[in-house]
Amino acid sequence: MKKIIIGIVGFAVIAAAGYVFMRAESLGIKDDGKVYPKATKPNKTLIVYYSYSGNTKTVANYIHNAIGGDIVEIQTKNPYPKGYRDCVKQVKEEMDANFFPELTTKVDDLAEYDTILIGSPIWWYHIALPVSSFLKDNNLEGKQVALFTTHGGGGKANADLDMEAALPKSTILKSFTKLDKMIKVSLSDVDEWLVDTGIKQ
Repeated sequence: MKKIIIGIVGFAVIAAAGYVFMRAESLGIKDDGKVYPKATKPNKTLIVYYSYSGNTKTVANYIHNAIGGDIVEIQTKNPYPKGYRDCVKQVKEEMDANFFPELTTKVDDLAEYDTILIGSPIWWYHIALPVSSFLKDNNLEGKQVALFTTHGGGGKANADLDMEAALPKSTILKSFTKLDKMIKVSLSDVDEWLVDTGIKQ
């Protein structure tokens, strides 16, 4: 009888853990043991993103429709090659050289925004270099910042660490990531993430 009870309890614990894991995955959030703050009610929100293939742009526009605010696409002075292999090769070389591409994008009155959502594809396990340039070129101190990423299968990898390193004086909210091929299937998990972080109230 004791073995049966222990077995039932063990199964319940495993099932509960599985539910928590699946819920975290459905939100695009890796369970890394960190506790992220809830967003205070946004006063003025900016969505800024870089998109190479259009996937991150799709998510950015979805977020914009869901919460409003202003939206800006990051663009580089010298566009990346359209060919996938050529782009991958160039990005790897630039990352190895610690290179930051020059941007043509300028955000007027950045100081007016208290909440900034930043969108990026994952490149070689990191946020895209144009996004790194944006973070380097702009002062986001004191702002609450949330990252959303798209990826081809490797998850968000080191993206959260990239944000923490680039924005030590910002309030980093829980991030979101989405598999490229699932973007056209459903984006309802974006709404869950927005509510979960407190961005959408």
